[in-house]
Amino acid sequence: MALLALAPPAMPDEAPSSWLARIAARYDVAAEGLVRHLLPRETDVSGMIRRVDHVVVPALEAALAEATARPACSFVGQRLAGLNATQPAAWPRPNLAWCPVCAAHDVAARGEVYSRAAWGFGGLLMCPRHQCLLISTCPRCYRRTG
Repeated sequence: MALLALAPPAMPDEAPSSWLARIAARYDVAAEGLVRHLLPRETDVSGMIRRVDHVVVPALEAALAEATARPACSFVGQRLAGLNATQPAAWPRPNLAWCPVCAAHDVAARGEVYSRAAWGFGGLLMCPRHQCLLISTCPRCYRRTG
């Protein structure tokens, strides 16, 4: 497998699906397209991407580790609550949510937003850093994300 030379480093608190989406954006494809490229025989690409933030997805993690020259064990620290394949995720959030202050800071500092792993927990209503409510609707069109 060819190395994904444009893969940005993962942020320490970034959700694996967010990192995957940022890599895909560098190649102007959706995350699903990148995973299909990495795992051409996989049939449940969308499911793998949804689960990678909560449980171990061995094939996807191995493919990403090989394509980015990053150790596969580093996904454990980025996964919500460090859960593994035998434990169900503790209340995963069904839709994307984010802190508007974190998002503004990300854009100012890096030119892009990355999703924090903690934002995927359904019980988290406020940003632990800024103490403001997480939002899950677009502030311009009021559509729900996800």
